[in-house]
Amino acid sequence: MNGYKLIASDLDGTFLNGEMEITPENTRAIAALRERGVEFVPASGRTFGEMDPELREHPDLRYYIYSDGAVVFDKETGEMDTACMDCELCNRIFDILEEFQVFLVAHCGGNSYIDGERMQPSVLEHHRISRYYGMILAERNRAVTGFREFYRSREEIEQIFVFFHSDDELAECRRRLLRLGEVQVLSSEPGTFEIVSACAGKGNGLLRLAKRLGIDPSQTVAVGDSCNDLSMLQAAGLSLAVSNAWEEVKAAADRTICSNDEHIVPYILEHIMKENTV
Repeated sequence: MNGYKLIASDLDGTFLNGEMEITPENTRAIAALRERGVEFVPASGRTFGEMDPELREHPDLRYYIYSDGAVVFDKETGEMDTACMDCELCNRIFDILEEFQVFLVAHCGGNSYIDGERMQPSVLEHHRISRYYGMILAERNRAVTGFREFYRSREEIEQIFVFFHSDDELAECRRRLLRLGEVQVLSSEPGTFEIVSACAGKGNGLLRLAKRLGIDPSQTVAVGDSCNDLSMLQAAGLSLAVSNAWEEVKAAADRTICSNDEHIVPYILEHIMKENTV
């Protein structure tokens, strides 16, 4: 089998540095990978619309796995391979969520939607939404009036982000959702979780993209830092955890590499690709 052809990387805490920036070092290394015929693919819980413009418009990035694998997007052709939740399933999910104190974000059609009537600092603080993610909500999400009617009428939803005030409520809500048997409940940070179809997840997104490109799974690399990256690490031929990753992610990975502040793409180019030359 030839060398690695596809590298999928989480964004927050992995590809982006601690200031949530794309470093010039990473940008140059992505271009070097592309010259070798290797695709570098962002794999994120964010929607495409929530990603930085620099990422969306990057000349050396063609494919994106977003909404935790619910969508695999080809920027060049506009094609989307989706694994979304249909209206009937979503309404059963919302029946459960509405019994708890939650703040919801709905991902549909590559964009994120929020309740415009609840976008006050006190509400975000009550649900423990970080200042950085609050900025993303304000700047890159679409505020909707009549949000409940909006989310209950969608034909399909890619992903639902749920923020909680109470860890006890989070744990009980997770248990009830998992009893549905048709969803994955994923975690990327404390106080929140992400709901996607059982057919989604970053791992399934990676495998769908590899199949589309005619790449064997053994020729793929995945890099991550949190628990919503675990399925991707399990699916890849080589799994890498950044040194700032959660301990369970490091335990699941084949190896631990540098931190997100030390430019992961040059590290992969220098250490991983050199070890696996054709």
